[in-house]
Amino acid sequence: MLECRRASHVYSPTPLSTFAFLAYDKREMPMKPSSAKAKGRLLQQCVARDVLSCFPRLTEDDVKSTPMGVNGPDVQLSQMARDMFPYSVECKAVEKLNVWSAWEQCRTNLNKGDTPLLIFKRNRSEMLAVLPWPHLVELLKSLHTIYHNDPEGQQGQQGQQSEMDENLDSVPRYTINRKRLRDSVECMVRILDEIDGKLQ
Repeated sequence: MLECRRASHVYSPTPLSTFAFLAYDKREMPMKPSSAKAKGRLLQQCVARDVLSCFPRLTEDDVKSTPMGVNGPDVQLSQMARDMFPYSVECKAVEKLNVWSAWEQCRTNLNKGDTPLLIFKRNRSEMLAVLPWPHLVELLKSLHTIYHNDPEGQQGQQGQQSEMDENLDSVPRYTINRKRLRDSVECMVRILDEIDGKLQ
């Protein structure tokens, strides 16, 4: 109990002050390991759901949250899922993140043929993602070229496929499989088409 002697009187903290001290101490307490694992598991499950929402052909058996303590990427993908989404995901649900350390862990857990993808979040904030910048730039160039040359989708499928192959030749590879990247680009094009249709 805190005491303050003044004019021969002893003053004790009021109940409200006591509550404030307790609340402050609670904020300073470190998070329990079980709570940290639960936050990480929720983020992994959220990422898995988002991937499934982008690829309607996939099921929950194709995209799963990796159990805590299991080595490898934090989102397990079937072969079909990896063909469509060629990324090895590392999830971090923490208040303070060493991005470089997390990125190194992401690269360490990288599956052969995939591109590293770091996703992180803290309380009351949006989810953020980190990709290799050259990969993202070339991916956006490929999408832009496809839309610029065929804005209304009137080219033949064969011609469009050939053009896409040519555009993807310049994409920097993190030992990435060209077919997987092409499938991802095709899916992104379909998603953008659906968004354009809803906006019109």
